[in-house]
Amino acid sequence: MSNVTGADTYARVARGLQRCVGTCVGVALTASVFAFDSPVFAFDSPVWAILAVALASQFTIELVILRNYAVGMVFMTVTALLMVHMVSPEPASSLLIDRISMTVLGAGVGAVQSIVISLFMARRRRS
Repeated sequence: MSNVTGADTYARVARGLQRCVGTCVGVALTASVFAFDSPVFAFDSPVWAILAVALASQFTIELVILRNYAVGMVFMTVTALLMVHMVSPEPASSLLIDRISMTVLGAGVGAVQSIVISLFMARRRRS
């Protein structure tokens, strides 16, 4: 059985950092797609175009996620945000901000938790 989160504290914290970086890049790419829905442009992105980008992102996730988690997170973020945007009345800007803030918060809490547990276990082994 493989450990998806990481075998040790360093690997788990690195995975959290990769998640943050991948999500931030994915949010930037998604924002560029959402830019076409802004009043600056005279048209909204057609549903089929959003679906095509989401499907291409999903395909890319399957190709890269096991080799490079951060790159996989980029496309996972694009896919998730586009799908939510299609069914949610929430403004795109709040989706983007929520995604970044929740990812950074979650990765930060996970990193602190991993470090604290690691220190606790090391102390316990010494006793």
